[in-house]
Amino acid sequence: MGIKTKIILLLLSATIVTAQPEAQTWYFGIGAGIDFTSGKPEMISGPLKTNEGCSIFCDRFGKPMFFTDGQTIWNRENKIMLNGTGLMGHPSSTQSAVVVEIPSNKNLYYVITALNVGREQGLNYSLVDMRLDNGLGGVVKKNINLQNRIHEKITVCATPDYKTYWLITTEYNSNNYLSYRIDSSGIDTIPVVSPIGSKKEPLIVNNYGYIKASPNSRYIINSHQNNHKLELSSFDYNTGKVKLIEEIELGEGSLTYGLEFSPDSRIIYVGSIFPESKVYQILHPALAEVDDIEFYELGGWSTEYILGALQLGPDKRLYITNDADSTLGVINYPWLVGDDADYQKRALQTLPGTYTTRGLPNFLTNYFYDPLLCDDYLYDERDEDTSKVNLVQEFPPDGIDVGYAIRWMKGALWSEEMIPISGGFTAEFQVQLSRGGKGTEFTNRGGTGFAFVLQTKSGYELGTGTDGLAYEGLENSFVVEFDQNKDIHDNNGNHLSVMSSRGKITTDYNINGIDYTNNIPEIEPDDNLYKCLVTYHNRQLKVYISPESYYLLPQLVINDFDIEEFIDLDNGKAYMGITAATTEIFQQTTLKYFRYCSEPLIDVGTSSVSIDNITDYSMLISPNPAIDNIVIDLENQYDVIGYKIYNLKGGIVKQESLDYTRLQNLKLDVGNLTNGVYIIKLELGTGVKTGKFIINK
Repeated sequence: MGIKTKIILLLLSATIVTAQPEAQTWYFGIGAGIDFTSGKPEMISGPLKTNEGCSIFCDRFGKPMFFTDGQTIWNRENKIMLNGTGLMGHPSSTQSAVVVEIPSNKNLYYVITALNVGREQGLNYSLVDMRLDNGLGGVVKKNINLQNRIHEKITVCATPDYKTYWLITTEYNSNNYLSYRIDSSGIDTIPVVSPIGSKKEPLIVNNYGYIKASPNSRYIINSHQNNHKLELSSFDYNTGKVKLIEEIELGEGSLTYGLEFSPDSRIIYVGSIFPESKVYQILHPALAEVDDIEFYELGGWSTEYILGALQLGPDKRLYITNDADSTLGVINYPWLVGDDADYQKRALQTLPGTYTTRGLPNFLTNYFYDPLLCDDYLYDERDEDTSKVNLVQEFPPDGIDVGYAIRWMKGALWSEEMIPISGGFTAEFQVQLSRGGKGTEFTNRGGTGFAFVLQTKSGYELGTGTDGLAYEGLENSFVVEFDQNKDIHDNNGNHLSVMSSRGKITTDYNINGIDYTNNIPEIEPDDNLYKCLVTYHNRQLKVYISPESYYLLPQLVINDFDIEEFIDLDNGKAYMGITAATTEIFQQTTLKYFRYCSEPLIDVGTSSVSIDNITDYSMLISPNPAIDNIVIDLENQYDVIGYKIYNLKGGIVKQESLDYTRLQNLKLDVGNLTNGVYIIKLELGTGVKTGKFIINK
């Protein structure tokens, strides 16, 4: 039940950030396409003609670099790429192709292809070099075989450091999952083999349907049509091993095709194509905070069309192709449960003369990972309304350039009003760092960087900026610094540091430092985009930075962290913003977007079932009411992994990881809880038990 109360429906702003440029333009079906670059989906026409699988890769502006149906590759001019014919995919293969950018190389790309219906020489890859043909690209290796016969389904996900990808498929007439490691040295042609689940008999029906890795790379779902099941497995991105969690029964006669996860990887979506077309939403205890599997049928069923692919978009919506209907269905809020997800069956109509078929483009799944799912925007470069923004600079701004490429330039962007901080917050922003400046010919490596800052004085504050990224000298401030400074006093080398001061803050880590790490991507002033996330919740600070359009794990985690020990908040609030400055390097820092929300996310209004209505309490708790301690009697012995305590609005007020074996009675200290009614979920080795208790001091 927890997922229904923790994940809330927030009012979406008019502009939706599309932070995944690689997936901002789609070509699919018979001449159909979608352009997401404006921030909203706009139907376009495209040159592709395919019955099912296809793939596309876009540049940093979201414009197509090349695309494929699995047999032919076309370049950005919609012409056949040099040596781009004769690939061993098939336009009637479910997931006939996927494009993978080779880690650490922006010029080389793998096009991985899958033949249809388990044909021989089924899994292959080709290599594209974008330096050829005057930047239009050319195929330099073609049809390198990886596996003889596979089912016509392939998915690719990344490791947390983005240096390794995994290609995952299933072997024909087998129960083997095959995982191929891809890194800067190439594709390991010897797969990691994981024999799990039921054997897929050599029937045509067992080739159909998708396989998908979750956006956080931790799970895999796979349709198994002959047995009317969906296989849910865990995936170890360190080893490539797949481990079955459960074969989920979908009902006799049910045939599935499209599969997808929610952007936060907590909800499964399934498209059933027989006997009626319908969309199922599945909550599973391995992914979400539910006690048992929960099924939701979205929008009823239809016999007017056959559902095809399910694919997350860069706007966080989930798109569903209606085969031969020339329309696309859209699930507007796929991270919400039941009717709150808002499934519109025929939300988009293709342009005249273009048609939907059964497929949508196949992408690296991590492009669509979003742990934030919050849309309160401080700034978005596509939105001309900057009413929430105070921009402070020494020179007039041209858009939202936080720091100009001018010597000793300094700038800051602040929220117009104070933002709640003490109860928790999440802030995500993306900056672009550009080299050079007015009248300069070169840029030395030195002070490249930017800073996330909280302060309480006003929304028009600007620090000295000499060496301090424009935060130096601010009073009563909290700073997360992302810096490449290799030659002065703070942290030597490329680093991320957390600092604070109730007086005037300096850049000297020895004076104001809280914690730091050098384990971050190299920050370079060369038109690079950096996506960052700062989250403070449950006495834990996490900081992420990635040069990619997604991130999986934080670079810095500070536990048992109370932000009010380091900054005096104003009624729990502070101004939130970004600062930057130049010294001798003339770096230009441009903010692309900035969004935030306050945590915990508590709103029972969107819950299908209030946590107060849970009746399946399965633990004896005493004393009840309690004052400072409770004892839980489990009646039998269990392995206890941890617990979470919720208030009646669904907010987590206490949680702890445990490691007990064969425990029957558990004593917990709840003395820090205020008077009220609480729900406790005890995580056991065999599942979850739920209890309800009262604090009355």
